[in-house]
Amino acid sequence: DGRGDFSAGKVVVVSATPAVAPKGSSKAARQAPQPSEAPPEQLRTLDSTTMFDSVGFLWAFVTAALGFKPFRHEGKLTGLAARGDAKKTLPIFDSVMGLAQDEGA
Repeated sequence: DGRGDFSAGKVVVVSATPAVAPKGSSKAARQAPQPSEAPPEQLRTLDSTTMFDSVGFLWAFVTAALGFKPFRHEGKLTGLAARGDAKKTLPIFDSVMGLAQDEGA
């Protein structure tokens, strides 16, 4: 995402926050939103995934393992996948990158 936090995905909650009225303004002016101004919003992160745990990073690893340039030639693998046989390649993939049940979940 270019922010330098290595985050590949986030689950956030958007909540409206009350606008802060300038000192000396009336109570009615503080409560009534101005039509031209949208109320400020606040984002709170509930969960996030690092780029190292992302599907994109996994796809880059597979690209490199097959001899192509990672982060550049993933589209070539997509095209080659249409010609492949999952019955032959899935056991190999599972032995290298298989999923395991998280006992803490």
